[in-house]
Amino acid sequence: MKKAGKKLFFIFATALLFRLSLFPFFINQPLNIVDEQHYNKLALAILERGEYGWAPGKPTAIRPPLYPAFLAGVYKIFGTENYNAVRLIQIVLALLSGLLVYFLAQKIFRKEKIAFGATAFFLFYPSLVIFNYLILTETLFIFLFLLALYFLMAGIEIVLCGLGMRDCFGAPPLAMTSPFRHCERSEAVSPDRGNERLLRGFAPRNDKKGARLRNDERDEKPRNDASCVMASECKGAKQSRNGKAWIYLLLAGICWGLASLTRSVTYPLTPFIALFLFLVWPRKKQGLLAGIIFIFATMLALSPWIVRNYQVFGHFIAVDTMGGLNLYMGNYEHTPLHRAWAAVDNPPEIAWYRGHEKELAGLNEAEKQRWTIKKALEFMKEHPGLTALRTVIKAANFWQLERTIIAGIQRGIFPGLSNKLLEIGVALSILGAYVLVAIFGFCGLLWRLFSRGEIASALTGLAMTIREKGLAMTEKGEGPRHDNRGEGVRNDASLCHCERSEAVLIAMTPLPVTASEAKQSQVIIRETKIFDYLIILIILYFTAIHAVVFGHSRYHLPLIPLLAMYAAYFLLNIRIFWENQRRRFWQVFIPVCFIFGIFWTYDILIGSKDKVEALLRMLF
Repeated sequence: MKKAGKKLFFIFATALLFRLSLFPFFINQPLNIVDEQHYNKLALAILERGEYGWAPGKPTAIRPPLYPAFLAGVYKIFGTENYNAVRLIQIVLALLSGLLVYFLAQKIFRKEKIAFGATAFFLFYPSLVIFNYLILTETLFIFLFLLALYFLMAGIEIVLCGLGMRDCFGAPPLAMTSPFRHCERSEAVSPDRGNERLLRGFAPRNDKKGARLRNDERDEKPRNDASCVMASECKGAKQSRNGKAWIYLLLAGICWGLASLTRSVTYPLTPFIALFLFLVWPRKKQGLLAGIIFIFATMLALSPWIVRNYQVFGHFIAVDTMGGLNLYMGNYEHTPLHRAWAAVDNPPEIAWYRGHEKELAGLNEAEKQRWTIKKALEFMKEHPGLTALRTVIKAANFWQLERTIIAGIQRGIFPGLSNKLLEIGVALSILGAYVLVAIFGFCGLLWRLFSRGEIASALTGLAMTIREKGLAMTEKGEGPRHDNRGEGVRNDASLCHCERSEAVLIAMTPLPVTASEAKQSQVIIRETKIFDYLIILIILYFTAIHAVVFGHSRYHLPLIPLLAMYAAYFLLNIRIFWENQRRRFWQVFIPVCFIFGIFWTYDILIGSKDKVEALLRMLF
C-alpha cells in the first residue's frame, strides 16, 4: 500500500506541476468564447442583483444555473471577475476528478495497475487540461458526473458483493475470505477452525453423567450453534449493507441532480439509470425502491430550481430552456447538413425563428421551448429520410476529431499559445491523445463486454500460475488441498483443463482455492461486468441524444474519463490479448478502427474540410 500511495502521489504531483507550468500561458486571458461571456454575465447578475437574468427584471432559464452560481461564489470570495482564481479552483477540481477516476477504475477492474494508468490518461489528457483554464462548465460537470457515478457504483457494489467478502470497498482486489465466513466478521477464521466449529454442533454431546447421547435420541433437532450465530450475523450484515446502499444511492442522486444543473444533458438519463438499478438489483422490490430513491434524490437537488422556474414562467422547467431550442436548430429546414451545431450562426433570413416572429412574440422562455420541441418533432416526422441521414452525421460529429482548442488557437482565442511551436505541439498532442483513448477505450470496453472472465484471454498464463503453485505445494509435501466437503482437489497440471472463466478466477484467488471460493470469485467477476453495462448505457445515451439534437467534439469530453479507464485496461493487457487470443484481438480492434475511420475520414474530407486545411497550413 505504501508503494501504491507513492505512485499515486507522484502522478498527482506531476499533474499539478504540469498544470501550474501551463498557467502563465492563460493568466489574465480575457473571455473570448461566447459561452464564457454568458456564464460570466449570469454570475455577475447573481452577485450584484441577486437574480438570474440577462438584464434587471428579465429572469431567464436559458442556461443551467449551477456554473454561474459557482462563478458568483468564487467572485464573492476572491474578487469580482477574478478569472485566475476560477482557473486555480478548476485545477483542484480536475485533480479531484482524477482521484475519482482512480477509485472507479479500482471498482471496475480491481487492479491498481489499471487504476494508475487510467488516472494518468485522464490527468494528462491535453484537451481536458486546457479546459481547466476556460470559464466553461466541463471541469465542474465532469467532477460532479464522476462523483455521482462513484456513489452509484458503490451502492450497487455493496448490495451485489459476494458473500464472504469482509468489506467490498476496503478489501484488496478479489481477496477472498474463508468459505466458512458468510458475512462480515471482526475475527479471522481459518478453514480448519471453521470445519471444527461447524462439525461441533452436530457431534454427540455428553449428558450430566458423561453418557454420550445422539441428538435424535434426545428428541431434539440437530444443533449448529456456529450456523445460528453466523445466520444472525448475516442478517445484521445484510441490513447494514442495504442501509449503506440507500445512503450511497441518495448521494448519487443528489450529485446527479447537481451535474444536471451544470449541464442538462444528464437529466433525461435519470429514469434510465433508475430502470438499470431495478434490473440489476437482486430483489426486484428493493430494486424498485433503489430506482425510486435515485429519482427522488435527483429531483430533490433540482427542486429549488424547478420551483423558481414555475414561479417565474408558470411552467415546469427541470433545468433549462435551451434544450428545445437546440433540438429545433438541429432539425429544421435550414439546419446545415455537415455541421448542425452551426445553425446558431445562421443569418437572420434563414434563422430558426424566421417567419414565426409574430407567433413567438407573446411567448415566454418555457412556452418557446414547448413550441420549438413541437416544431422539431413535426419536421422530423415529415422528413424521415433527411432526419435519418442527419442523425448518422450528427453521431459522427459527436465522435469527430477534437478541434475545439485547435480551432481556438487558429482564431487567436488563446493569445498565450500564439507561438508556432506551441501551436503544433498542442495540436498534435490533442489529436494523438484522442485517437489513442477513443480506439483503445472502445476496444477495452468491447473486450470486457464479450469476455466470460475479467481477462479471458489470459487463460494460458493464469493456468500456468495455478500449475506452478500447485506443483510447489506438492514439492513441499503439503499434499492435496481439500474443499469444504473434505474432497481432495488436485494440485497438478490437470487443473488447467477446467473451464476458462473458472481458471481465470481461481488463478486470481489466493491459495488454497476451494470450490466455494471459486464460485464466490466467479460471482464477483460477473457482478463487476454490471459496471461495464452501466458505462455502455451512458455512452450510448450520450451518443444518441446528440445524434438527435446535434453533435460536436466538445460534447464527448465528459466520456473521456470513462474511456480512459478502458484504454488503460486494454493497453496494459494488450500483450496477453495478442499472444493468447490473436483472432479475437482482430475481431475487436478492426471494427473499432473501421467505424472511427469512417467518422474521421468523413470529418477530414467533408465535414471539416476547411478546418483541416487551416490546420495543415498552421502545421506546414
